[in-house]
Amino acid sequence: MATPVLSRRRDGLRARPGASGVGTPRPFAGFGRPRITRGGPTADQRQDIHTLTRQHQRGALTDAEYAAALAKIRGASGER
Repeated sequence: MATPVLSRRRDGLRARPGASGVGTPRPFAGFGRPRITRGGPTADQRQDIHTLTRQHQRGALTDAEYAAALAKIRGASGER
């Protein structure tokens, strides 16, 4: 019985045979959605907006204070 021939990948390492015995590597499926930031707020800005929203909901900020702080954050990122 002959041993299966394993194909070589571009990086020079040998691919491991799968359960079917074929020596081709499985394609990478990836995890989650790709990160695409098309002019939206950064992670820090989203956290700041969330914090402001929670403070406004519990009554710690007036409508005017909330609107001003939100405009300041969104103005820094160029978002509308």
